[in-house]
Amino acid sequence: MVLPPEFSRAELNAVENIAGFDTKFFSAANAMAGDGNFVCSPFSAAMLLSMLSNVTDPATSAEIAATLGTSDTEALNSFSAKYIEWLPAADPAVKIRITNSVWYDNDNTLNAAFGEVATRYYAAEICRRDFSDNANLLSDVNSWIDDKTSGLIPEMLKSIDPMTIAIQINALYFNGRWTRIFDKENTVKADFHTDGTTVKVDMMNQRKLHDYCETPDYQAIRLDFGGSLFDAEIIMPSPRLDIDEFISSGILAKQRAYATCDVQLALPRFKIAPRNENLDVLKVLKQLGLKGLDKTQTLSIFTKPITGTFTIEQNATIEFSEKGAEGAAATISGIVGSAGEPSAPEYKKLTFDWPFLFIISDYGSGRCLFAGKVTNPVL
Repeated sequence: MVLPPEFSRAELNAVENIAGFDTKFFSAANAMAGDGNFVCSPFSAAMLLSMLSNVTDPATSAEIAATLGTSDTEALNSFSAKYIEWLPAADPAVKIRITNSVWYDNDNTLNAAFGEVATRYYAAEICRRDFSDNANLLSDVNSWIDDKTSGLIPEMLKSIDPMTIAIQINALYFNGRWTRIFDKENTVKADFHTDGTTVKVDMMNQRKLHDYCETPDYQAIRLDFGGSLFDAEIIMPSPRLDIDEFISSGILAKQRAYATCDVQLALPRFKIAPRNENLDVLKVLKQLGLKGLDKTQTLSIFTKPITGTFTIEQNATIEFSEKGAEGAAATISGIVGSAGEPSAPEYKKLTFDWPFLFIISDYGSGRCLFAGKVTNPVL
């Protein structure tokens, strides 16, 4: 494994506070998504917001930083630069790709200061295009996302507003091998209870030492990837609790007291495909109190100040299998120009046979790469 870079106190303070944004973003996004399986990437949304804060007006930039839990945009920039360089190389058993890009209409000239920030801190590809050729622009943007997500999100956009003059994208790809993989021979058909019905699922089984946590409200387990720098927390609320109410309750923001236990684990194999309609991140952010991005404002993305409004969307996908987990997310912003408990046995038994949620994180910094819920593994 590659040791993390040395982070300044300001950078560490900034990223520690983003953990609060991660859980709030997941809760608000899940409420908007409604019933059914759902996955999002708080990390991808936060990365795009950090980059956007460098072109919005001063009031909105401060509002973005506050929504992310800090007042230090410079610290967000410098942390992002170190993180983007380090994280993909941190663990050879976990493949991570973090990519950013800035697309702009060739009728304009990119502000050199923003170009420097985008390339230096976010390693962004700068793509100058003829935005009047809408069909080719749409094809190029979708192809870029398809490539950076290893084909997991092949067609994110169905159209691009003809008034769009700039686009910013963050793409995240993750492929991690479980530290303790499941033996495929132990995967069997089993019952999963959802919406008052029972469905048959492919249930993976193993008995190994894991970090385990149990309260009257939930059972949780932490499954490590690779050299244990990354992990997946899988949390199953009590059957008396509605999973959406559990997510919105704020309990996910509280520390969980894990202890290493011998666990007989049964976990469904599942895949959450990309949504047919992208998540409207702008609406999610408004729920979190960030309203500045929704107004027409003067932007400094070009050498000549322009007025415009933002659109922000996200799509994501994830799959859990015997070997590990693979997922991808893309967040894209367009600038549109104006015109009761049982007694404890010798080992813990944890069977995920009703709706549960999961959080994939970088264990070192606590950044939430993916968060989601599974209400029916066979969908």
